[in-house]
Amino acid sequence: MIHRFCRTPTLVACVLIASTWVGGCATTTGDGHNRGKDEASGAYTRLGMAYLQRNDLERAQQALDHALDLSANDPDALQGLALLYQRQGEQDAAERYFRRALAADGEATRIRNNYAAFLYERGDIARACHQLEVATRDLRYDKRAQLYANLGQCRQQLGQLEQALAAWQRAQAIDPGLTRSYLTIARLALQLDDRTTASRQLARYEQMAGPDEQTRRLAQELSSGRDAAESNVHPAPPTTRPGGAAINAPATQ
Repeated sequence: MIHRFCRTPTLVACVLIASTWVGGCATTTGDGHNRGKDEASGAYTRLGMAYLQRNDLERAQQALDHALDLSANDPDALQGLALLYQRQGEQDAAERYFRRALAADGEATRIRNNYAAFLYERGDIARACHQLEVATRDLRYDKRAQLYANLGQCRQQLGQLEQALAAWQRAQAIDPGLTRSYLTIARLALQLDDRTTASRQLARYEQMAGPDEQTRRLAQELSSGRDAAESNVHPAPPTTRPGGAAINAPATQ
């Protein structure tokens, strides 16, 4: 599954912030009033996301709707409703709100990643890959390694093994502590017949996570493939008839 990133503070913190900000905005005017509305919208958004995290969908919708009443183009509130509708199985509404959120803030990489996860889960793999490609261009995003891991997973689903391998390698270069990248790269490298890389990545994974059933199976595949390769390099001598002529294998049709 593609991983999402949603900043959802605890419910108690959100309630306290919301009550402070909503109360404070009533006494401001002009630019201060607009600032107060934006702050109140943000508070209701965080409150809605906290309710969403607790699976209290009714209260989540009330808070997020209130946020949009105060600021109709708040990208986080729009995304919150997208996630809520996704959870309710309202796929068309979820898609619509994800697109509205990105229209409001096209540089919101976290929202774009969550949109990609939504597309991936509904089987729209190619579009999910495209969104992740765009997301990885954000050099300042603090979860870039996970973006590349998601992209690698996406490319694997499309059968694009070389691109998947390249994405996972980028993820690993950004975050060498991403343990699962070593096992995934080992598998992809083996599929691409790069046994040296596969062996090296598998050994590193076992150092980090220890051996398990997955690594034992992969090690067996590497070993059997190596044995087959060696038998091809050193074929058995041909069997000869008493008169010395070699017996040729029958030609395949």
